[in-house]
Amino acid sequence: MVRFAWRADIGKKAKIMRRVKFPLELDALDLATDELRARMLPASRKLREFEKERAERRKVRKRMRAAAPSSAAPAPKSGGDVEMTDTSASSAGSNTTATAAAPADVPATESSDKGKGKAVAAGELEEESVYRDREAAELVLLVDPSMKADTGCSESGLYDLIALVTHKGAAADGGHYMGFVKKAVFHPGADDEEDWYKFDDDKVSSFPAEKLPTLEGGGEDSSAYVLLYKTKSML
Repeated sequence: MVRFAWRADIGKKAKIMRRVKFPLELDALDLATDELRARMLPASRKLREFEKERAERRKVRKRMRAAAPSSAAPAPKSGGDVEMTDTSASSAGSNTTATAAAPADVPATESSDKGKGKAVAAGELEEESVYRDREAAELVLLVDPSMKADTGCSESGLYDLIALVTHKGAAADGGHYMGFVKKAVFHPGADDEEDWYKFDDDKVSSFPAEKLPTLEGGGEDSSAYVLLYKTKSML
């Protein structure tokens, strides 16, 4: 991004302080020819559907972790004696099946595919890698053969912002540079993959995704200077 420019009126370089918004997702389909867009569109649409479902699963897993302490099983009684409850006795004429009651505070999330009409309960979630394998198998069938043969091309036309470099300070010849990298680069499929790492010299800390707009500039604080995008993975 053009953050530094020569000012003829003062005869020196200066930093451009204004705020500049940047997208977290770059859709390049609008930049493609009609023919190329038609080839990328099926995989692009399906990938976006899957990303909505991934976001829902992340929400469910976060709620599961938050509800875990209240749903923990009680500790055994002192002395090693564990009280057993006989569930075989029930009211006459009734058929009762003993089941483990789910905690009331563990919610479910609706599938983004309304056609399936399914609700994904918190306890029904599989490992994220299982979902990603299924998605990859479906996506690969939608990729145009000519795109597969074009090594290194973007098969969907969609790109993710994965890293950026910021400049802090008012002067063009000084200041402080920092790096920010999306956690998904290091931990794909993790529940917090939307958050970021902040690299401030040798100090590394977690940086919430919702704070990214603070890097758009508008003052002497850290302003985005270099943006790095990567084509969305089909895996």
